[in-house]
Amino acid sequence: MRRIVLVGSPNVGKSGIFNQLTGRYAVVSNYPGTTVEISRGEMMLEGELVEVVDTPGTYSLLPASEEEAVTRRLLWQEDADLVLHVVDTKNLEHSLSLTFALLEAGFRVILVLNMFDEAERFGFAVDVERLEERLGIPCAATIGTSGWGVEGLKEAVRKELAVLHAEESAVGGGFAFPVQTGGKRRGRKLVKYPLQIERLLTAATGSMKGQYPFSARTAALLLLVGDEEVASWLHPRDRRSVENISKGIPPDQVILSVAAARRKAAQRLLEGIVRKPEAAGAGS
Repeated sequence: MRRIVLVGSPNVGKSGIFNQLTGRYAVVSNYPGTTVEISRGEMMLEGELVEVVDTPGTYSLLPASEEEAVTRRLLWQEDADLVLHVVDTKNLEHSLSLTFALLEAGFRVILVLNMFDEAERFGFAVDVERLEERLGIPCAATIGTSGWGVEGLKEAVRKELAVLHAEESAVGGGFAFPVQTGGKRRGRKLVKYPLQIERLLTAATGSMKGQYPFSARTAALLLLVGDEEVASWLHPRDRRSVENISKGIPPDQVILSVAAARRKAAQRLLEGIVRKPEAAGAGS
């Protein structure tokens, strides 16, 4: 059974999208070893059942809470055929940092611009087609509370899974990790990090021999910022090689540099695509 995972920060209406996709029936349970709840349901797509998983709210693949840690563990440990990154359209610029992180990690992503009516009511205007072109991934405008736009989202999901099926068929059905299709298929570098960070990532990625659910670039980046949980998931040889390359580089410096680069990339990407309330009013 295919698996779709919903990811997004708190209060973006993920549960509404989940309910619209699954018909409101869900199994809610604690993620193993935690008290954090995960919702699982199913949707029918062209006669086949597809599992839909709703994860706890998260802002980043570098967790700052148990809820965020559970979401990342789920993405690492369970094969996600497709990730729906649900965002509050009003906060699109801030939310793109996680979109970039998911794409860098190699996941096949659809960006769900939820609460679209609220954004319009506040005076935001978003050119969804141009956003798709610049990001290189499908984008769907939705209102989770009413179901507006959900049929378009389902169609985007159908197309993405059809592409995935075609890619798997072309390689004999071998599909081990998301990075083998989603990230490389996009092939678009959206964030340019400072030269020192880029050199570190290039060296670290080149030294890693293992194959993991996240791309080598993302695994290396998380090691550079001192992520002990990810370090425990990697082969000791890869862990040692990255640690040797990154000696003397303060993790906080990497975190700040990455955050600034993603913020700048989001601002640049949205130029001419999003009109904020004051700009929308001035142009009317």
